Amino acid sequence: MAISRQNLIELVQQNHPQMGETEILFRANTAIAEFSSKTGISRVMIDIGDTVAGQRYYPSEASAPLATLNKIYNVYLNDVRISRIVSKDAAMLIDDDEHSNADNAVPTGVESSTERYWYPLRKTVTVSSVDYNIVQLGLVEKLSRAITRNETTSEFQSVSVSGLQIRVEADTLGDFLAEDANLNASGGQTSFPVQFNNAIPYKVIAEGYKSGTNQNIQLAQYFDFEYEKLVKEAKKFVRSNYISTGHLVPHSY
Repeated sequence: MAISRQNLIELVQQNHPQMGETEILFRANTAIAEFSSKTGISRVMIDIGDTVAGQRYYPSEASAPLATLNKIYNVYLNDVRISRIVSKDAAMLIDDDEHSNADNAVPTGVESSTERYWYPLRKTVTVSSVDYNIVQLGLVEKLSRAITRNETTSEFQSVSVSGLQIRVEADTLGDFLAEDANLNASGGQTSFPVQFNNAIPYKVIAEGYKSGTNQNIQLAQYFDFEYEKLVKEAKKFVRSNYISTGHLVPHSY
């Protein structure tokens, strides 16, 4: 069972009655992103839409806050895995994306190629009033003398075909809390397994004890310790491919 938004607020306010809901949710979303990034617990296969001819970067600006990608492992176009390009410098020699920079765009290529590659690009997006450094996906296809600009020629162009389904296997920054939200899956993103639900309250409570009128360094260290124990357990859980293990104990009957 997930921890609801209200449950989280009540747990935190048992220790910090002076902390308002806005501050709690701000700290909680920061903690969710940190826990996900540290542990890889929010690794998912996520559909980020279809290709658009001439568009290089995905998700688009409008949908970036909904797909908070942190680290990409594999990319699939129409269920076929494509390779990560060895050097993105070559692919970025000429940026012909005609959607993010339409005034300075190179027209969509009239030729197409099935030799396609991906590369990651870091960018900053704002989610629930918090700035996060996320990964955006660049998609290109290789052609001989694909595009030329200012006497410079590149053999890579943005994918020139629309309608190819894009799926990525990636770590995300988790599911952020908003009104009526909880720590479980929403919008195609994964949930924290129930055994790690306390990680977020622990972290928020610890941060609340580090400064302000309720400062108590000893209690801050205690809740930080409890949080880090769950981080360690979550890392082990991820390494085990999300399988909880046990052992058989012999009994005499």
